Amino acid sequence: MGESGIGKTHVLNTLATQWSASGRPALRLSCRAGREAIRIAESTPTEAALFIDDFEYIEPELLAALAERFSEGGVSVSAVQNGHATNQLAESVSEVMQDIPALLADWDRWLHLRLDPMTDAEIERLVHERSEHLVDSVTMSMIVQLARGRPGWATDLLMLAEHGLLVDDLRSTIDTRGLRELHLVSLREAALNVGPLPEQAAAAAVVLSELDPLDQTQAGDLTDSQSVHELLSRGVIVLDEATQLLSVPPFLAAAVRTQAPPVMLDHARQSAAERLLLQETLGIPLSSADSLFCARFAASGSFSDAPGAASALRAVLRRTTEELVAFGREGSARALLLRSAGLGMQLDGAFGARAMSVIGGPKHGLVKLPSPSAEAAEVPRPERLASVFLRSILESESGLATLRSASDDEEAGEDATVLRLFRLWNATGSIADEMPFIRQVARDDRAPDLQLIAAALFKFELLWNGHQPAPADYTRFLHLLERAGFTEEADSRDLIDTAVVSYAMTLLLSDNYRSRAEELTSLVNSLPRADLHRRWLTHLLATATAVTAGHAERSLMEWSGFEQRTPRFLPRRLRERISAVTRILEQATAYAQKSPKERRWTAATERSSARETRWNLHHLFAYLLGQTERLPQLDTPPDEQKHLRILALMHEHTTASAQQNPAALQRVAHKLTEASLPGPALTALRETRAILVKRRASGAATRCDRQIAEVRVQMLREVPWLRDEDLPQGSAASLTPREVEAARLAARGLSNLEISRRLDCSIRTVESHLSQARAKLGLASRQDLRLHPGLAS
Repeated sequence: MGESGIGKTHVLNTLATQWSASGRPALRLSCRAGREAIRIAESTPTEAALFIDDFEYIEPELLAALAERFSEGGVSVSAVQNGHATNQLAESVSEVMQDIPALLADWDRWLHLRLDPMTDAEIERLVHERSEHLVDSVTMSMIVQLARGRPGWATDLLMLAEHGLLVDDLRSTIDTRGLRELHLVSLREAALNVGPLPEQAAAAAVVLSELDPLDQTQAGDLTDSQSVHELLSRGVIVLDEATQLLSVPPFLAAAVRTQAPPVMLDHARQSAAERLLLQETLGIPLSSADSLFCARFAASGSFSDAPGAASALRAVLRRTTEELVAFGREGSARALLLRSAGLGMQLDGAFGARAMSVIGGPKHGLVKLPSPSAEAAEVPRPERLASVFLRSILESESGLATLRSASDDEEAGEDATVLRLFRLWNATGSIADEMPFIRQVARDDRAPDLQLIAAALFKFELLWNGHQPAPADYTRFLHLLERAGFTEEADSRDLIDTAVVSYAMTLLLSDNYRSRAEELTSLVNSLPRADLHRRWLTHLLATATAVTAGHAERSLMEWSGFEQRTPRFLPRRLRERISAVTRILEQATAYAQKSPKERRWTAATERSSARETRWNLHHLFAYLLGQTERLPQLDTPPDEQKHLRILALMHEHTTASAQQNPAALQRVAHKLTEASLPGPALTALRETRAILVKRRASGAATRCDRQIAEVRVQMLREVPWLRDEDLPQGSAASLTPREVEAARLAARGLSNLEISRRLDCSIRTVESHLSQARAKLGLASRQDLRLHPGLAS
C-alpha cells in the first residue's frame, strides 16, 4: 500500500514486477531519495524502464534528467498523489520548461491513468483479512466510511478501532487521544503530505470534519473563507462529485489535529455552532449529527444580537437529548441535560420519565409520569397512549406492574383494551390464551394506532412459535404504520420503536428477511433518529448472514451488538426474547469451541435429556449453525401451510440424515440453496458425501464434491468476512495406511494383481482398498488416481 496508504505504491510495484517478468529490465526509485534518485536516472540505460514513486516530490534536477531520457526514447511509469501542498511537481515542471522547452511537447504525450479508490467491498475484505480478531458490522461500516477507499487508511482505522479510538457517535469520528503511542503509518504520512497549516486553518479542518458536507460559501460562513481556500489548496477539503459539496475526511482532520491549539479549536467550534444554529431560527431543522454538534458547543450566553437563537438552542438541546436518552446513551445524555438545566428546560412528561429512567432507574422515571387520573384528562390521544405505554414498561422493569389493582384502572379512566394490550407486551409468561383478543384488536379499523401495536405483538408471537405469517401481513404492517396517528409525535416513538424492532425480528426468523431487507432498511431510514436506528439494524442483518453461514461466534457478536443498540424503551417481553436468543447463541458458540470428543458427549447428553420433541428456537439456531447432531428427532413434521418453511426443511434434512438417504439429502440441499441458506445446504452435502464414501460410490462422491465446491465459492464470494478455513472441509474421512499404499501403487500404474502381490493380500481386498480410496478422495476412476498430486509422487 505504500506510506501514503492509497495503494499507488502497491500498483507501481506490481507493474514493475510484471515488466521484469516479461524479460525487460526495470528499476524502481522514489523521488524522496534525493541525489540517489538522480544518480539512478542518469546512469540507467535507456532500454531499462524506470518505475518512479512519490512523483509529487520531484525536484527540477531529477525532472531534467528524466526529460533527457524521454527525448532519447526512454520509458518511465510514475505514481503521483495530487492535491497537497508538498506537491512540487507543478513548480518543477515550470522551472525545467524554461531550460527545456521541448518538455512541454513531451509532457502532452504522457498517458495519465487515474487510480480509483477501492470499493467498499474491497475495503471490507481487506480489513477482515488484516484483523486478528472478529470485526463487527457497525465497526466495519465506520472503517469503510472513514477510509474513503484508501487501503492504508483502512489499516490504520482498524488499529484505532482495536484500541477503542473510533467513536460510534451520530457521526463516526476519531478520538485523537493516545495517537502518539500507535504506529499509524498512513496517518503520519497524511500529516506530512498536508504540511504545516496556519492554526486557524487546522481548527477549521477539525470543525468541518465534524459537520455535514457543505458548499464552499457555507463552509466559509461557518469557519472563515481564507481557511477554506487554504484547506482546498492543500487537498484537506475534498469535493463530492455527485453532490458538489465539500467536507474534510475525519482521517485528515485527525492528522492535522495537533496543529490546532485547544483554545482556538474550542473557539472555532463555538463560533460554527452558533452560526449553524441560525438555521434553526429560520425553521430549517438541523440533521441529528449537526444538532448534536450545536448542543455540545453553542454557548448559551452569546445570542443577544440573534432573536430566537436561545429558544432554538433549547429546542436543539431537547431534541438531541431525547435521541440519546431513547437509546440509553447515559453519558452523553447526562452532559446535555446539565446544559439544558442552565437554559431552564424542565424534565416533564414522557421526556422527563425517560431521562430519569436512564439516569436513576425506572422507579425515578415513574415519578415523572402524570398520575393515572391525569392521564384520563382531555389530552391528545397519541400523548395519552404514549404515556400509558411508557408507564407499563417502567412498571414492569421496576416490579410494580402487579401492584396496580383493578380499581386503579377504573380510576385512571383508561380504556381496558389499551391497558390489557400494553400489559401483554410486558408479560413474560405464555399469552397463548390471549391471542384471540390480540387478533381482534389488530383487526379493529377504528384505532389504527392500537392496530399497529397489536398486529406487531400477534405476528411476533406467531413467529416465535414457528408459524409463518401470510405474505400480505408484511404489507399490511407497513400500511398500518402509515395510518397510525402518532408516527410524527416525539412522545409516541416508544410505540413505533417497539413495532419496528419486533417487525425486524420477525423478518429475521422468517423466510423473507433477504427479500425484504431492502424494504426494512428503507423503513428504518424514514424513522426519526434514523442514524441510531441504523446501528441495530446493521447488527441484525449481519446476524442473519452469520447464522446462515454457520458461524456461531460471529452470530453471537452481531446479536450482542443488536441487543446493546436497540432503543432503550422496549417492552419487557421483547427485551426478554432478545436476551433468550443471546443465551442460545452463547451456548452454540461454547459448543463450537469444544473439542470433537467434547462435542459428541454434549450432543448425546442434549438429545437424551431433551424434554420437548417439538420445535423450539434452540433447535432452529442449532440447525442453522450446522450443529445438527444436537437436534432430537422431532415427533411430528411441521405443517408446510402453517409453519415456517425452514422448520419443514429442517425436519426433511434430519429425517433424511437419520435414514442415511443420500438422494433425499441432496434434494433438501438444493432447496436450502434456493432458500438462501448456504450453511445448512453445505451441512447436508457433507453428510451426503460421507454416506457415499461409506458405500464406496466414488462417482457420486465426486459429483457431490463439485456441489460442495460451488456452495463454498458462492459463500466466499457473497460474505466478505468469511474465510475458507471457516467453512467445513469437503473430505469427511481420511485414508487408512493400507488404502494409501494401494492408491499410490495404482497411481504408479500397477495392476490389481501386482498390487495384491506387493501388499500380500487378495485381489478383492485391493479392489476394496482402491474403491474406498477413490470415494474418500472424490475420484471417479483409476486414471484420476494417477493424476492426483498427493499420490503420483
